[in-house]
Amino acid sequence: MVMASPSCSCHCAKAFKGFTREELMHNITEVWKDLENFPVWNRRISWEVIMLSKGVFTHYSLLFTTPGHNEGFVIHLKVAGEHNETVFSLDKVEDISSFSTLKKTELGATEPIDAWTVIVKAHNILVSMGSYHETFNNCQDYCQKVAKELGVSRPVTGSDVAVAGAVGAGILGAAAYLLYQLGKKDDKKDDD
Repeated sequence: MVMASPSCSCHCAKAFKGFTREELMHNITEVWKDLENFPVWNRRISWEVIMLSKGVFTHYSLLFTTPGHNEGFVIHLKVAGEHNETVFSLDKVEDISSFSTLKKTELGATEPIDAWTVIVKAHNILVSMGSYHETFNNCQDYCQKVAKELGVSRPVTGSDVAVAGAVGAGILGAAAYLLYQLGKKDDKKDDD
């Protein structure tokens, strides 16, 4: 059940209902089977957590690795299928340098924890999130919730607030303009 590349191009998607314990275990064994020198999934270690993105309004993922390793695993949500369903995605990373073109935000290291617990926590957060929407309950929100649950979320910076403010102002401005235009149409109908 290793998922393909993420796709979050739609505006909304149905909530993820969750995998069974067996399906999650199958995912883990598929991811770990070719990771040669990587720590085993049931060993408690401190994971380095890195948020990956192409930019502000793109897909976000969480990369988990350990010092001295060029391998790891990525957790993210994916919108898939003809019915736009939100899906939990776990992928192996055989060469971290393959992410050289992405924006990387180092979130820090977890307390010692095994990968199974990380993956189950991430899975359960996605189950509890509800329906995906491009502007809320999206992949960035998901990554932030997982990071916070693992104790590695980074504080919001001034640039994050500036971007959020600009986006919010743009949305509010567009909504106000739309309401204004609708009001003008209603006024015109009243005049007729």
